[in-house]
Amino acid sequence: MSPLHVYRASAGSGKTHELSLRYLEQLLLNPQAYRHILAITFTNKAAGEMKQRVLSQLHDLSAWIPGTESGTMKKLEELTGQKPEEIARASAGLLQAILNDYGAFSVGTIDRFFQSVIRAFVREIGIQPGYNLEMDNDRVLDLAIEGMFRKLDQDSELENWLVRFAEEKLEWSQNWNFRHELAALGRQLFQESFQMRFPDGNMSSLSRAHLRAFGEKLKRIREEGVKEMGRIGREALSRMTEEGLEPTSFKGASKSPASLFQDAAEGREIGFTSSRKEGLFSEDKWLKKGADASIQAFCRDKLMPLYRDLYDAQVLLNSTGLIRKHFYSLGILEDLQRAIQEYTKEKNLFLLSDASRFLKGIIGSNQLPFVFERTGNRYTRLMLDEFQDTSRFQYENLKALLDNALAAGEFSLVVGDLKQSIFRWRNSDWKILGKELLPDFRHQERHSHTLERNYRSREMLVRFNNTVFQLAPRRLALKIAEEAADLIQSPKKKQNPGRSILLAYADAVQQLRPGRNEDYEGGLVHIDLIEEEEEQTFTEQALSRIPEWVDEVMSCGVLPGEIAILVRDRKEGSLVARSLLEAEAKKPNAAYPFISNQSLLLAANDAVCLLVAGMAYLQRPGDRLNNARLKNLLFSLECIRDVDQESLLDADNEPARFLPEEFGKLKAEYRQLPLYELSESLIQLFSLHQRTQDLPYLQAFLDLILDLGRRDHYTIHRFLHYWEQHGTSHSIVAGEEADAIRILTIHKAKGLEFEALLLPFCNWEISTTGQKSNLLWCSTEGTPFTGLPCLPLAYGDALKDSKFAEDYFRERVQGYMDNLNLLYVAFTRARSLLYAAMPRRNSNELKSVADLFQELLQEVPERGPSLDPLSNYQEEGKIRIGGLPVYSRGNTRQEEAHINSHPLRPVHQLPAIRLRSDAYFMDPSGDEGREQAYGSMMHQLFAAIDVREDLEPVLDRYYQQGLIDKDEWNELYARISEMMDEKPEWFDRQSGWQVYTERTIVAGGSSYRPDRVMIAADRLVVVDYKFGKEKAAHEAQLRQYIHLLKSMGHSHVQGCLWYPGLHKIEELS
Repeated sequence: MSPLHVYRASAGSGKTHELSLRYLEQLLLNPQAYRHILAITFTNKAAGEMKQRVLSQLHDLSAWIPGTESGTMKKLEELTGQKPEEIARASAGLLQAILNDYGAFSVGTIDRFFQSVIRAFVREIGIQPGYNLEMDNDRVLDLAIEGMFRKLDQDSELENWLVRFAEEKLEWSQNWNFRHELAALGRQLFQESFQMRFPDGNMSSLSRAHLRAFGEKLKRIREEGVKEMGRIGREALSRMTEEGLEPTSFKGASKSPASLFQDAAEGREIGFTSSRKEGLFSEDKWLKKGADASIQAFCRDKLMPLYRDLYDAQVLLNSTGLIRKHFYSLGILEDLQRAIQEYTKEKNLFLLSDASRFLKGIIGSNQLPFVFERTGNRYTRLMLDEFQDTSRFQYENLKALLDNALAAGEFSLVVGDLKQSIFRWRNSDWKILGKELLPDFRHQERHSHTLERNYRSREMLVRFNNTVFQLAPRRLALKIAEEAADLIQSPKKKQNPGRSILLAYADAVQQLRPGRNEDYEGGLVHIDLIEEEEEQTFTEQALSRIPEWVDEVMSCGVLPGEIAILVRDRKEGSLVARSLLEAEAKKPNAAYPFISNQSLLLAANDAVCLLVAGMAYLQRPGDRLNNARLKNLLFSLECIRDVDQESLLDADNEPARFLPEEFGKLKAEYRQLPLYELSESLIQLFSLHQRTQDLPYLQAFLDLILDLGRRDHYTIHRFLHYWEQHGTSHSIVAGEEADAIRILTIHKAKGLEFEALLLPFCNWEISTTGQKSNLLWCSTEGTPFTGLPCLPLAYGDALKDSKFAEDYFRERVQGYMDNLNLLYVAFTRARSLLYAAMPRRNSNELKSVADLFQELLQEVPERGPSLDPLSNYQEEGKIRIGGLPVYSRGNTRQEEAHINSHPLRPVHQLPAIRLRSDAYFMDPSGDEGREQAYGSMMHQLFAAIDVREDLEPVLDRYYQQGLIDKDEWNELYARISEMMDEKPEWFDRQSGWQVYTERTIVAGGSSYRPDRVMIAADRLVVVDYKFGKEKAAHEAQLRQYIHLLKSMGHSHVQGCLWYPGLHKIEELS
């Protein structure tokens, strides 16, 4: 039986090298193994790196010359028992075989593998063949919510529930406009923490009928709790009176624990502060000095038990209040899920986030060999990388694959590092690798390995990280133990609640690489401890340090492209970018080229913003805010000159005065164009294709529009709505070879390494707080609220004194692990130089990673290689360890490729095959096309009008979608009203007509669509609108409709040819 190999691989420990070696071992032992090895990682980049590593090593091995030293060759000799000549010969054959059979070289992402299985089982899971994979959950959710709102007039129950939801928001002093809140709630549907509560997707327990019953139960529990508190308060006061005591007789007088009995008896809200909670178990909080034995006994035996009962009653009330805060949210989840399912089914989409859940069902109900047979593969060996990022559903699927491979006696390998688990918000669960993997395979042979050496960083950085990350987990474990001791409501008192963090960091101390040379000795760690000042905040001072750090780093020969500045979020990235620009402006000879996530955003590029503002002007010419933005962009991009910029602020200066003349002439045509062609037309109109610096952004913008168009039909109105919601999430991709400082988030930096690493804001919170309105799904098991399987509660300190304290504490510990891991990932990205800024600690509270770091300064690490206490290196507000290395090298910059042009064609020279649009009615050479376009629009308008009252909302919808402007709205309203006056009874709600517009009649294998059919009693009228000139064929077409309707059983059929533009109606019978 082949064992399961589990590797613990800390940062920089040569994980990819080890993976590729073990892969090569399998190939050399069995040349056909590449067809049966499934190697899975979690990013395309990592998969590409591993493929490249395997192929390059095969190439090097095949070119091995006898007598030359090769570490890879030596290691493979040990693993395979083969001679170097045999390995070289076999490698040449393997390289050729893999390149000629590249499709069977299965090294890819976990999502790609899951998709391959899903594609093979589309019929079984109810997906239509030819489905489109959808990765943008937010886009689907937004469109589903939009569809749900459109149908509100058909669901009065949902409408009433949403009104109550809005009222609930107001009750909690929140914004009544809950669309954003609905989106946040809907995102819970994609989270495994929610899906695991409803594994089969059945949410009937959250139906509104069920919730109404639960709401009544919640109300009763609250009322009974209030009564119980009053009863306890009165009983305690009565017993005190019997003893000749009152609440002020105890320690603290009016603030004594006994004063809460008075508040409870009188129906006032009570508050168990930290001090008063100590009175639950400590007599000292009750008794004044010199209290006699009888009072001590009275407190201990009578009052303190009642006090604990009072606290329990308050906990129950706290719990009901927390539940009520999000109670009405629950009643909408089922509707949101249904709306998403309807939308994905209508558009034949499959959500990538559903892949793991669907695959679990497939693997659970089929034998694995059959599953692989359906996919066209037979995998017998597994190699799983980055296993700490595995989600719960993913693990259930992978566990079955691993068990199958191991049972067949085949090789399987798992690699991960608990310390680098930072993607919990994407469903990853480090506890799978840390606590469950090995026990789950106790029936198999298991081998654990630790890659101990650091091959990435210089010596001082290895020693520094060894020091920090063997001390920090100990301090956090103590902090967790202190919090657990204070958690009164936790039913599970663990001996060592911080043990999980200690276990995760048990392998944090790394050994130095063997052999010493100047490239790996030395290194520099520089930490600025910044004193907060009234004149300058920590953030301002940290930003001012960045140019100084960069100057020092570049002075020793480090290139800009080898420097990274890590931040937590986009806001911090923007501050860093701005500080570099300002520093560059102040120093004439300074240059700080940089690439940041913010600078790569499409929404941050003026040329793209001009396109969006131009589209918005086509749709909403009266939008003053957009008009001001449009004028400002035209000026900043030099589309207009010789204009005083201040005059552009005048709202009376309409954008039409500054737009190119062609824009006004072609405005109607622009509105009818598909988005892609409209974008290209505006690029050409504003000469943006001549701005070489903006071409990558423009190309990415066009790619986005093309991608959206493939998935759905987007009008201007719909695209603008999408852009407002998701525009800031789209960016261009910058090549890693660019010689510029990288500004990126810590999450984006995972898996990367840099010669110099700058961390200007090393002060994030050390555990999860309630500041970001996180929702926590809490189990109701063991509580009085078991009517529902789980409840969404706002995470915060209020949970400590509720029935859900255990869930709170569990999340708290997870938060400690998450934020310590973030620090580990950030510090271990550096090869040679690490700079960080932290606010100097001014209290004994442990709230941030900066507080944690400064608590360690006096500590002595036990294991080496490490450093002396970090305080030994502290001087004048900074810690400086090691020194600057000196780099001597020539210019290594490569010639950069530039996009210098973007070819465009005039709108009317585009190919005959067009995207979805109404523009195919348009004829640029004359009026016939315009006449057809006008006729098409009028047909569409009349198809949406049953009665006269429909006209205004129909025109409003066209206006909102940008198909007409306000002037055209008024013109069409007047014209269509005049047309309807020719036959007012046709559009009169009181006339009793049952109206059918644009309905299809199928006969003899053909289909027919009369414009309007009206039925009243035994009479039927069929109307055909004609908005052009009279033609003989019109009468023949109408007679065909009459014949079809009579053949359907309607005896009295009247036909009407209506020429509204000619004020003429021809009646046929």
